[in-house]
Amino acid sequence: MRLPLTLLVMALAFAAFAQDQPLSEDQEPHHQLKLQNELLRVQRFELPARASTPFFSRNRETIGVVTGPSVLRTRLLGRVAVEQRPAPAGDLFGGDFTTDPQVQRMWNVSERPYRALLVELVGTPSANIPEPGGPKDPDLETHHLAAFRYVLPAGVSSPVHTHTRPYVLIAATSARLKIVLPGAADPIVTDLTSGDFRWFTGTSTHSLHNAGADQAQIVEIEVRQSPN
Repeated sequence: MRLPLTLLVMALAFAAFAQDQPLSEDQEPHHQLKLQNELLRVQRFELPARASTPFFSRNRETIGVVTGPSVLRTRLLGRVAVEQRPAPAGDLFGGDFTTDPQVQRMWNVSERPYRALLVELVGTPSANIPEPGGPKDPDLETHHLAAFRYVLPAGVSSPVHTHTRPYVLIAATSARLKIVLPGAADPIVTDLTSGDFRWFTGTSTHSLHNAGADQAQIVEIEVRQSPN
C-alpha cells in the first residue's frame, strides 16, 4: 500500500527531526558508567583516535578529569567548531548543566585516544558537614562538587588533610601511591593506572605520597551541600 504524499512528507520530516535531536550523555556510546550510588555517578569517556561523537547533551552538575590527553575539536550546538590544544593529564573541566544543558559534538583529530573520567552529581548529603583541617581552595568547584588536584613529583607528599565528606580519589596518571595515616604503623600502598578511581565515605585524615619514579597527578572530588 502506498502512503499518501502528505503522510510520506510528514514521516520523512519527523525522521529528519529525530536524527537532529542530540542524544543524552547516557545514550552516547563513548561513555561508560563505572559507578553509581545515591550521591554521584562516575563515567569513563574514551574517544578513539580520529573518531567522533554525535551531538549529545550534559545536563548534570559535573567535574571531569583528563586522563588521556589528545587534540579535540569541539562544536557546541549553534556555534562553529573550535580546536583545543591537548590538555595535560589532570586538567579539570565541568560546570552545572542542570538548568542550561551543554549540547556538543567532539572529534578526536590526533593519533591517540582521548580519555576522561566524569564525576556527576545525582544527590547531595543530608547535612552540611564542616571540613575542619580539610583541603582548601578547590582547583575547580560547582555548587555541590569540589575538586582538589595534587601534582606530586617522585618522593613528594601532599599536605596532611582531613575529609569528612564523601569523595572520589582519581589517578590522572599512573602512580604508586602511599596513603599515609597519622598514627598508623604502616601506610596504605596502592598501584594505580591512569583513570583508576576509589570511592570513600566517612572521616579520613591522610597525606598522599608518590612512591613511584615519575611525577603523579591525583585528584580528589568531594560531594557537599551548596556553600553558604
